[in-house]
Amino acid sequence: METSQKTLLILKSKPQSLGPVEAFLNSRDWKIKSTCSLKEALLHLIHDKPAVFLVSVDHPNPKAKKLPRVLSQTLPICVVGFTETASIESLNLLPKMGTNYVIKTAVTGPAVERIINKYLKDQSEKENSKTSPRGNWPIAGSKEDTVSIKGNQIQKQIHRFLEQLAESEGLEESLTSTTEDSLDEALSSLKNGAAAWVPASPRRPAKRPSEQYYPSEKLPLQDSLFSKCTKRALERSCSISNTTGIKPIGSINQVSCLLIQSARFSGYLLTALPPGHNHNRSLLTRIKNHLMVVLKEYGETTQDPESIHLKLTPVKFTDWAMNEADFLHTSSHENNQVSVAFFQRLDMKTPFIETDDSAMLGIELNEVEENTVMDFNLYIHLSKNKKYLRYTQKGAELPANQKDRLRSQGLTHFHVLKMEINEFMQYRVQKFLNQKISKFHNTPSVSV
Repeated sequence: METSQKTLLILKSKPQSLGPVEAFLNSRDWKIKSTCSLKEALLHLIHDKPAVFLVSVDHPNPKAKKLPRVLSQTLPICVVGFTETASIESLNLLPKMGTNYVIKTAVTGPAVERIINKYLKDQSEKENSKTSPRGNWPIAGSKEDTVSIKGNQIQKQIHRFLEQLAESEGLEESLTSTTEDSLDEALSSLKNGAAAWVPASPRRPAKRPSEQYYPSEKLPLQDSLFSKCTKRALERSCSISNTTGIKPIGSINQVSCLLIQSARFSGYLLTALPPGHNHNRSLLTRIKNHLMVVLKEYGETTQDPESIHLKLTPVKFTDWAMNEADFLHTSSHENNQVSVAFFQRLDMKTPFIETDDSAMLGIELNEVEENTVMDFNLYIHLSKNKKYLRYTQKGAELPANQKDRLRSQGLTHFHVLKMEINEFMQYRVQKFLNQKISKFHNTPSVSV
């Protein structure tokens, strides 16, 4: 969906609700109108024709729950139902809203984009099968793709809805002639013929391009206990001072990493902030401390995670995480987007090999990549004279084809100094993540 088409209207029950969601969507170039007033939402709907309409099932006005059914029958718009409380009562009401698109879990920015993605996919499939009477959202100004809407029918439905709303809220006098005239003017474009709505492209890429889509499939561990604990820790740690003007993470090459090791989950928990803010130690410390507290609340025991700072291949973090991570949560902190992504790794422990030298440890040749800078010295062991020879010095790269050359000479291991184990472990984490970045960058984006 082009940036100019990314318009979204939210009708919610509480003014402070969905702050992190709106901040995230703002950072993804969505133009958002958020309100608790049903009348204001209807006026915005008619005047501005948003591409997506999110309606809370928890809204106190019962007529809000009827909106999805009315709009789905009259307008080419993606209508999504959601709950702010996640109570049993609210969850039971969601299927009765009259829309096929509802968010049954906690509302997050990624969840919203996934449900929109599903809508676009469904519309594309309907067009291809020639079973949809409306087809996809039209391209503005395109005559053959313009949605034909019966203006008189829409006008009557919207006016009837406003009249019922006025009666229920005692707002008869507030619906002045000026308001009625503005509604008539907005609706006049829908009368006697076709009317163009906000366009939306039905094309879906094989891999989500930069800052456009989230994949429709759920991330592998998004609903896991560890994911939920991480989300709660992030919420407790962030200070959300504003929901607009949030600085997005964008493309970065530095992240903070917690090395997670427990009986049930192990891997790398990355925290990303926009460039220039990646060394926010107080926030990183809070996330770590809150995570340990939340895990303990759920009866989970884990080692106190070590925190390291990583330099990675530059990548658009959110895009990469949504394609390669096992779960992702996003919020905002002091007007900066902050994302936490988990990359599971089962072989967290490096299989070091004890040597006859107390200062050295052996590692497999495959633990080191060629043409990659290493922040530690790399040695080989010469069996003939039982000595260790420095093969690559700290800050240098292992030249190409060297591992094959060493194998041909019967060598199976490199060696590192025990005093440089931390540098090697950091290198090992970066190698693992950079391989995932390389995979992401090399995955083609193909429109279908």
